[in-house]
Amino acid sequence: MAWRLPSHRVAIFAALFVIALAVAGCVDPAPSGKVTPVAEENVVVRVDASVVERNVTRQLLGQAVWYSWQAYARDSQSGATQPAALSAFASLGAGILGHYPGVGVITHDFHWKNVIGPISKRTDPTPRQSSFDTPRFLEFGPDEYGALLEEYRTATGLPVDGSIQVNIVNGTAEEAADWVEYMNAPADGSNPGGGTDWAQVRADNGHPQPYGIRYWELGNEPYFTASKIGSLTAQEYVNRIRSFVPLMKERDPSIEVMAYVNPFQIGDSAVIGTATKDVAAADGLTWSQLVIRDAGDLLDYLYFHWYGGWNDRRTDYDFMMTSMDNGLTALLDRTANDVKAFAPSDAARQRLSRIMITEWNVYGGWVKPLAKGTALQGALATSRTLHTLASRDDVAGAIHLGLYAPFPKPTMRPRLTDIREGYFLFRGQENQPQVMGTAAAAVAQLWSEAFQPNAVQVAVDRSPTFANGVPALDVTALRSESGDQLSLIVTNASKSPVSVQVNLSGNVGGPGTLLTVTGNSPSDNNSWKQTDKVALQRRAYSVDGPAFTLTVPAYSVQALLIGHGS
Repeated sequence: MAWRLPSHRVAIFAALFVIALAVAGCVDPAPSGKVTPVAEENVVVRVDASVVERNVTRQLLGQAVWYSWQAYARDSQSGATQPAALSAFASLGAGILGHYPGVGVITHDFHWKNVIGPISKRTDPTPRQSSFDTPRFLEFGPDEYGALLEEYRTATGLPVDGSIQVNIVNGTAEEAADWVEYMNAPADGSNPGGGTDWAQVRADNGHPQPYGIRYWELGNEPYFTASKIGSLTAQEYVNRIRSFVPLMKERDPSIEVMAYVNPFQIGDSAVIGTATKDVAAADGLTWSQLVIRDAGDLLDYLYFHWYGGWNDRRTDYDFMMTSMDNGLTALLDRTANDVKAFAPSDAARQRLSRIMITEWNVYGGWVKPLAKGTALQGALATSRTLHTLASRDDVAGAIHLGLYAPFPKPTMRPRLTDIREGYFLFRGQENQPQVMGTAAAAVAQLWSEAFQPNAVQVAVDRSPTFANGVPALDVTALRSESGDQLSLIVTNASKSPVSVQVNLSGNVGGPGTLLTVTGNSPSDNNSWKQTDKVALQRRAYSVDGPAFTLTVPAYSVQALLIGHGS
């Protein structure tokens, strides 16, 4: 996510990709109510659990951390994450915890060596910008990120991967390679880079063992960032990729490196969430095509960022609920076609055929109101996006922005509005152990609890639809490797309850649990006054035969866990 700092006397931020638009006279529309009513007959869902269509991984449930805010989830005395915060984070079961240090205005000015070692000796890692600096921003450097990743692996029992964005805009290849060595090299005197033994520096800083960061992102939307930090053309980006990657992989050949494609248009909030036109590059190629052709031999993945729409004042409910079908899928298809046409070799074509979406959210704008990005309507769009990701063979992983931020204090500066309301699943209070989950967090927890590694065959008949013809009901069925557990995840984005006739085959049924996230209004969310207004509800539910009826409330996400026990 990129941020632009206009050169005003007082810097007023542009919202996630574009300069903030005037909001005077804008109306905050309610859901349009354009959903076609369900026919008198039930919606019919047919699930064949014996037919596995694809394998999925928890890397689709990735979560992003920000260096300048994550410190508030830590106990500064013990140096560990607050137990309540760690428990909340663990409930998401993320397969990737990273995208460190944060958005473009941070990443492209981030000098990691400034925030290692004793906190009293650390200096500002982003000296050209202070938009997200807080009283504790020096307390979450690379070691604290690595420690959080280790805590998370222990708390979840999962082989969770990390991801780090290197400063490719105004950093150096040597700086990036040193970072790889600091995080991943053994402190055994081997010193793979020569010069300073960064693995030994890490050991001297209190962590002898490597952190094992698998994914390394080459920048954060490098074609666009804050005006005082700079940006790259496609050719400049290719040139830097070709200098950065060999040096980084020399320090650790096992890392997987990815480059940015699908740059979006800047300055028009109406196009956020659509398959925006790729940025022109050179030789008649787009940015993506040039990166694939001239740097694809060095890359393990391509990645892009996706946001589902602007916000409630710029984008109506129907658009927010369907942009993953119309916008995200089109971007994935375009990337697949570019890889087929421009990859420099068959080996590169095979590697790059699976895409990472390293930053996504349902909102992309930073103009009030933002709170609905994590309210129930944002939670519904989040779930619909996860249905889309789980339906694709070409998505290797996805990282939702973002995990945690303190709120309402410390106050952002300057405070045009507050991005934390619309993007972050959990909120903390400064110097307090309490953590509050949003409606979007409840949906993320539902998907985590329902997760199984095999997506099986599903067909849906007579679904309600939006005015543009996109179904308002999503159904995904996930099965365990052994086949004895099945999760049926149903998202109903319509304003009416839906009666679903489920026909199962290839699964014997049995006792289970029904998980539900719903509310009275799409704008429902949690607050410090009512921290559980929208929460994950559960009750026992037994499936005694191959056919049964499931009533799905309006504006809800449900997961029926069959064979999981009551």
